[in-house]
Amino acid sequence: MKIVRLGMLCFFSIGSLVNAGVVQLTGKVVGSNAAPLSGALVKMKHGGFSTLTGMDGSFLITEPTSIFMDFNENNFGNDPQVHGQTLIFRVAHSGDPISINLFTTDGVRIGAEVNSRLNAGVYRFSPTNISPVSTGLIIVVLKVNEHRSTHRILTLTGAKNGNGLESTNELNGNSGFKKRVLGKIEAMVTDTLIVSKELYVNRSVAIPNLISDFGSLVLNRLALDSTALIALGADSLYKLTLASFNAGTYDSTIGLAKTYLARFTKGINAENAQYYLARSLFAQGQNIASRVAFQVYIQAYPLGTSLDWSQNYIGRTYLNQNEYDSSRIWFGLVLTKYPDSSSADNAQYYTALSFYEQKNYPLAITAFNKLISTYPKSSLLADAHLYLGKSHYHQGAYQSAQTEFNLVINNFSTSYSVSDAQLGLGDVYLAMGATDSTNYPKALASFKIVVANYPKSGAITGAIEGEGESYYYLKDYANARMWLGKISTDFPLSIYVPASFYWLGRVNMQEAKYDSALVWFTKLETEYPKAEKAGITLFQMGKCQYFKKVYPAALERFMAFRTADPNSSYADNGYYYTVRIYVLQKNCVQAKLEYTAMQKLFPQSTVLASTQKYLSTGGCP
Repeated sequence: MKIVRLGMLCFFSIGSLVNAGVVQLTGKVVGSNAAPLSGALVKMKHGGFSTLTGMDGSFLITEPTSIFMDFNENNFGNDPQVHGQTLIFRVAHSGDPISINLFTTDGVRIGAEVNSRLNAGVYRFSPTNISPVSTGLIIVVLKVNEHRSTHRILTLTGAKNGNGLESTNELNGNSGFKKRVLGKIEAMVTDTLIVSKELYVNRSVAIPNLISDFGSLVLNRLALDSTALIALGADSLYKLTLASFNAGTYDSTIGLAKTYLARFTKGINAENAQYYLARSLFAQGQNIASRVAFQVYIQAYPLGTSLDWSQNYIGRTYLNQNEYDSSRIWFGLVLTKYPDSSSADNAQYYTALSFYEQKNYPLAITAFNKLISTYPKSSLLADAHLYLGKSHYHQGAYQSAQTEFNLVINNFSTSYSVSDAQLGLGDVYLAMGATDSTNYPKALASFKIVVANYPKSGAITGAIEGEGESYYYLKDYANARMWLGKISTDFPLSIYVPASFYWLGRVNMQEAKYDSALVWFTKLETEYPKAEKAGITLFQMGKCQYFKKVYPAALERFMAFRTADPNSSYADNGYYYTVRIYVLQKNCVQAKLEYTAMQKLFPQSTVLASTQKYLSTGGCP
């Protein structure tokens, strides 16, 4: 995917303060008599965060956003960032649900909501299936798991159809990003705000003009036929804070909690206000800010009732940032100091998950088993068994993985993990099919259960791809092509798109349609160069060229495959075909050199004898 760099989108909203990926809109709401209006709802028209005005009519809206002056391979953190037409964001944990909504700057939704589940990694999202808008800007609302952020992206007239989502393991020097100060776009358009008297006035008032003094936001032309609400006391303010938190309106909670702490520093609910402030920051994905807030809680309330959970959440902020050792230090504190607390099983679970994310599957298995044995009534047991199954699967212990997945399916039927366990069971049967082909029908049946029973789950695209792959191994190429084709057509953001391209190429190879196969392999190579199957794709492209008798191109592909994926299970086959090509080209000297290297690298290869025989029968004894 080519990323168009038109310069940094520097959105200086009226009254905005750019700070570590956060934009703050501050202002004051007054009634028609110019008196402050408290308790008024202020929100972004495109559906962003909202808040309530305080007793003096003032408000604060804080939105995670993408305001950065430079970018390089060393300063990318967890905060999403915009570059030209592309939103770059990180998914911390495999399987996290994401949703993406597009709006014009006046709040009109563009297209349908995009939902998917992604593997852990860094992704680039380029919204290009939209009609040009007059301002040249659109709003992208991104939600990864429970973390939401809002971004402004420049659009181009005449863009091609199709949203693009590209995955890359690391944003490094090879990605094309270098440290630079990107150009500033001169014409900026701010979002329209909506202000309403929630519960008191059953309507919203759009603010047509915003006037800035570069520090505060003043809402003009606001006329509400009402007077200011009675100032909230400590108890009412705290109840409003708690209600806001329980409703999931975290930005309002942050503003209300800060107001409470500022006005009632020694209030009876100050401890809880600080805790809910930290929790709300965590829910917004502000890992560093929430960590600081939790540490303030720990220091200010050494006998507080939420010390264990505060330490737990600090560990999770580190886990979200892939700082696994630091996360386990905090989880360990919870398990040491509060082994019988309500947060202990949670700390044990995330300890295990940190090992899993590091691909340290033996330690992950040990930690998940400890959770199950130590906390048999934990609400996290279904997830623990699911990840146990995944850990065993990654180690090739398929029978153990099968046991765990079946346990989730049979014992936790109401858990959302059931669909993932059913998908995992299909993957196990698919892997076991390599040594026993009777497992392929079992794999197909398992994937069909997911498609039939869990069509809205995050496992759906994996199951559809699994159906296609199962049909491939069952040599039902028509059905394989149909199911594999559904991935990129119906789920263009799915993590399984590269795999579907690969297997569509393999289907065409089986039917000796080598040109068609090369089309699919080339799509994978160019659009997903860092995909899991990128290396083996080079090998399959070499085979296609070999069968077409285009030997120079075939040789180039096999050499590239050997360099890109030297530890592949097909690596010896790469040498086998290289030898055959040199024999066909009557280059016996090079053919023998390749065979000698193959003998040294793969002394137990099952194709070594065939390679030697081909040398002899091909005229290179």
